[in-house]
Amino acid sequence: MDQRVRKTRQRLRTALFELLEQQSIESITTTKLCQVAGISRRTFYIHYGNVTEIFEDYENDMANLVAQRLTQTEGSAAKLLETFDQILMANFKGFKYLCLNEKHHQLMDRIQRMLFQTFSTSLFDAELTGTQQIILNTLTTGLINAYVYWFAHPDALSYDELIQVNQRLVETLMTEITR
Repeated sequence: MDQRVRKTRQRLRTALFELLEQQSIESITTTKLCQVAGISRRTFYIHYGNVTEIFEDYENDMANLVAQRLTQTEGSAAKLLETFDQILMANFKGFKYLCLNEKHHQLMDRIQRMLFQTFSTSLFDAELTGTQQIILNTLTTGLINAYVYWFAHPDALSYDELIQVNQRLVETLMTEITR
């Protein structure tokens, strides 16, 4: 992709996240988005048909990034969790919106399935039994739900506490899987 196209798309994405802090995606107009991004409506329509397409583009980029980074990560469940957390925090605003907006649970489900698959193939040589698959599914769903809860209740626990909870979750359930 051309550098100018990437730059324009990034400006639109940044403007979208800025506006999402104050209003829903449905109420963001193309005019307002273009104003905040500092681009013309004509330029906008060269890249996108509507505002929600920017977020759909972001969703796809994030799903691909998570898949790529997790499959490149070798080692332990703790290392996979650390990599996943780094991706989430580097894309904080987007993931927060994903977690808090029910319309985007499809992507969260996709990321959970990706986590399950990555943990399964990266950490276990043999095929998992049904019981092990259930435990691993519980683990990956629990990790996603922990982030969703944290974004929805930021005062309930600090980021460091969230990391500690997730680490304990991984340790406990990985012990159950390897029994």
